[in-house]
Amino acid sequence: MGFPINTEDIKDIINNSENFSKNVFISESFYFAKVCFSLLATIEDFINECEKTPNTFIVGNKLLWIEFMTIYYEKLNVSRNTLKSIVKGDIVRDKDIEDIKDNIRWCIETVSTIIKDDGVSPIHIVNIYFACRFYTGLHYYISCIDSYCTKKFNLIKDFIQCHRTLKIAEEERFWIDSLQQDIEQKITTGQDVSLEPELKNKLINSWDRSLNFISQELKPEFLPTSIH
Repeated sequence: MGFPINTEDIKDIINNSENFSKNVFISESFYFAKVCFSLLATIEDFINECEKTPNTFIVGNKLLWIEFMTIYYEKLNVSRNTLKSIVKGDIVRDKDIEDIKDNIRWCIETVSTIIKDDGVSPIHIVNIYFACRFYTGLHYYISCIDSYCTKKFNLIKDFIQCHRTLKIAEEERFWIDSLQQDIEQKITTGQDVSLEPELKNKLINSWDRSLNFISQELKPEFLPTSIH
């Protein structure tokens, strides 16, 4: 399956922009735009899963689902365009950056709703898949964009580190995609889908990692006044 959002257009803008400098690369505005786009890109996995199994997620809420997707894709396109504008050296208003920050908060709240454990409600296996893909995907998209930048500016050590992160992310993505396909095939053919303890622990650890990352890193940085 692989990562669903293509970043080649962003790569082309970074490579071809004469106005994109190291100072822009390390700027706060570029950082916020990069994080926003990457967060939104991770949510595409959840949307794809819901579209694949609508009877599980969307029954009775079709209109709300369509509204959610409309909002999501608008935010994704705006974040992508804002990121490109910053790279190209276009005028980016303070309001544009505030919108980006609002969209980051929207992403965190949305992902927190999907990846939650109240100790009462059962956790759906698809949400566990998403939790694994969320953490992996966020680091993948951020590192992807950083790899384009570090290569452009010949930041060799940073470029190597980006590619190490990308390799780990790609390996984790392959693992969760293969696991889901295997489980779904067993369900389809009526086979036993019981997981080995080691594999079950790995899934639980991936779930916990995403929960901890959201509560200990994302929320304190971008939702400093939230209670979590």
